[in-house]
Amino acid sequence: MEVYTPPAPIYGVNDDVLMCIFMLNGNMFFDSQALHTTRATSQVCRQWRNLTLEAPLLWAKLIDMDICYRDRRLDWINEIFRRSGVAPLWIKAVNGRHIRRTDTDNIEKFIYDIVSKNWDRIQKLVVIDDSTLESRCNLIFPMLRFPAPQLENFTMLRTNHYSDRKIPPIKSLFSTHAPMIRTFRLAYVSVDHQDPWIRQLHTMLLDSAYSIGIALTVLLVTNNLQELEITDITYGDIATSLPIAALPHLKYLKLCGEPTQHYATLLDHMKIPVSCSVIIRMSYRHDHSRNAERRLQIERVFDVFIRRAEGYLKSHKFDAFHLDYKPRDYLTLKLIGKLPVECMLSISIPLYQDLVSMSLDRMYRRNLSSATTFQLRTSGSLSPPSFRSFFERLTSVHTIRVDQISLRYLTSLQSSINAMKKPIIILPHLKVIHVFISDDTHVFTVDEEFFLSRLKKGRPIKMLDISKGLPLTSPPNLNALKLIKGLKVRYKLAQTRGIFEHTCGSGKPANRVEIL
Repeated sequence: MEVYTPPAPIYGVNDDVLMCIFMLNGNMFFDSQALHTTRATSQVCRQWRNLTLEAPLLWAKLIDMDICYRDRRLDWINEIFRRSGVAPLWIKAVNGRHIRRTDTDNIEKFIYDIVSKNWDRIQKLVVIDDSTLESRCNLIFPMLRFPAPQLENFTMLRTNHYSDRKIPPIKSLFSTHAPMIRTFRLAYVSVDHQDPWIRQLHTMLLDSAYSIGIALTVLLVTNNLQELEITDITYGDIATSLPIAALPHLKYLKLCGEPTQHYATLLDHMKIPVSCSVIIRMSYRHDHSRNAERRLQIERVFDVFIRRAEGYLKSHKFDAFHLDYKPRDYLTLKLIGKLPVECMLSISIPLYQDLVSMSLDRMYRRNLSSATTFQLRTSGSLSPPSFRSFFERLTSVHTIRVDQISLRYLTSLQSSINAMKKPIIILPHLKVIHVFISDDTHVFTVDEEFFLSRLKKGRPIKMLDISKGLPLTSPPNLNALKLIKGLKVRYKLAQTRGIFEHTCGSGKPANRVEIL
């Protein structure tokens, strides 16, 4: 007698719902294996195969050069094109290091054929390469003189520094006709501010192809920008006063480059919303003869950063503060606000001379009392006196997030303060410590004195959570904390599922707890 086996519930799903799932799974910009996933999906059963093969839009968004390079299957791209019909194309090539040198010429010609023969169909073209971008640019640049009726995203970048060779300017990019474009990120080529399509951009890159004056001239007409990245911009010859560029819709601004590139001047001439996230990363150069100039420019940029923070605090508050410190290398400060709109202000600077004191002293004068969460990462001692004063300002912090090394340096700072004539408790309202276990030893050691000194001063820690990151190979040795009565310690073990909680001084074993 035959046994009836009911079909799996997935086979009862409506075709429209299935196609929506297939499209979500087939986004190669979020999943590097999207092409493989879609190909496997088309081979599950006859129903799914018919459904996928009759969906040209699905395949048109999967022109993934990376997989075809890696698998050495350029013929597979031709098959995807056949399945895509006449639908708008998404093309991605972001990993040139997988290409063998002997294949480079054939692959570049293949790319040129694809782009040139399908230019009017391309909706997204993203090339981020670390080896052959220059030659690819030479192949694709001629196409930039033609109209791009469907192009929405044009991104062509390189992961390392470009060669010193200057790329000649291209007049009338896209023959001034790119009505759908919203993202334009082309390295080492400047645009003409008179081209009408730049007025509708939402995302843009400005780099060494622009001087400050030219950049501001372009920004004057890009009022719809939401994301802007500025890197290695040049100072240029500023013979006249600079204009003020208003960017009322900007949500994200990132600036990267040498301190000597006068980013403070640029920021002073940009009018952006108070809730716009601003990320500033100053790079380091081993040219000591210009260190005095660099320090001056870093101070100017830092002052602009402080003004941004003060402007935000007039109507909002920062919920979290992050500090990332590597002695003699860099210092990163990050302020994060969540309501009513999410905003992040971040600055990372190279550490010339006493810039640690300069930075922390300037932050010390600001009102940081609204921050309730503090994240610390350091690879060295928090020895400069300015650290003590700085921590005194974090009066509302009740939760900190650290790794093991950073916690060790934080407890050392408290120990050095305890040895002073007038000791204080840093982070006086601290209640919860989250420790991220990241090393391969999978063990955890704790400083009893840190917790005990706080308990004696009436500032006890309520929770020590070491369940984040890698699990421990064995339960932590908590004998050192038996005098810290009431302290709860949470951890997880490699051989056991779940999270355990131990209450110090209770005399009871750890219990497995449910964390929602």
